Amino acid sequence: MPAFAGNLERMTREPVQFNVRRAGDGALLEVAGGLDAATAPLLIEHVNMLLGHGVRRLRIDLRAVDFIDSRGIAALIHCRRRVQNAGAELELVPGEGAARRLLDATGLSDVFSMEEDG
Repeated sequence: MPAFAGNLERMTREPVQFNVRRAGDGALLEVAGGLDAATAPLLIEHVNMLLGHGVRRLRIDLRAVDFIDSRGIAALIHCRRRVQNAGAELELVPGEGAARRLLDATGLSDVFSMEEDG
């Protein structure tokens, strides 16, 4: 077995989970777990599905995201552009964890509309 196999096992994350709550033309998309190269496309799929079903106001709750990398951030940027192109509104709920730290570090906390509380 290669020497790095143990490190790869430690890097394995729990799969991402999504929970959707709809109310009229709005929706809350709760994300839990990690947003990375493997899971970021799932976020984009959920956003596209919600927009396709008439959502005009979307909140993405990232408080339960325990890991986010550049692919997760890229997915959020893609979702922002997609929502804007659809004439809808997007708001993030980053919490104080991994998502908040990376949004602040990249300067994207000034780009996204963000809600401090859930």
